[in-house]
Amino acid sequence: MCQCTCQPGATAADGDLAWEALLARTRIRPHGTAATRLVERAREWIEQHADDEEVSVDRLAAALNMSRTSLHRKLVASIGHPPGELIRLVRLRLARRLLREGEGNVSDVAYAVGFVSLSGFSRAYRHHYGEPPSSMRGACCAPPPRRSPATRG
Repeated sequence: MCQCTCQPGATAADGDLAWEALLARTRIRPHGTAATRLVERAREWIEQHADDEEVSVDRLAAALNMSRTSLHRKLVASIGHPPGELIRLVRLRLARRLLREGEGNVSDVAYAVGFVSLSGFSRAYRHHYGEPPSSMRGACCAPPPRRSPATRG
């Protein structure tokens, strides 16, 4: 695993600040409660099945042994996001990590995290992170690009 040059002491696998910000904004108090465990179990299941295009709120609810309605109610109460939004956030977070580590091109990463459409992935990524996914590819661990000296005419 490469050492990130953007933040001293941080590695590319340390996680995404967006996920930490999401958890910081949650209504879950204190940490370690049943709601926190539910969010973590949901996140882990989504990450394990991220490459499956058929991941749905129904399948997530079944994996967590609860009804779709209960899952929706508990997630909205604890993190302020419905299950479908959580699935999208986890997939985008995973995509950002893969792009940062240089694990293939943008389309490979998009399909690897379960997006069916490259344009849909790019649009969601740009909307969430404010930059296109191509700007992140290998950016954290890659050396800065070399510039050729300007020629005088």
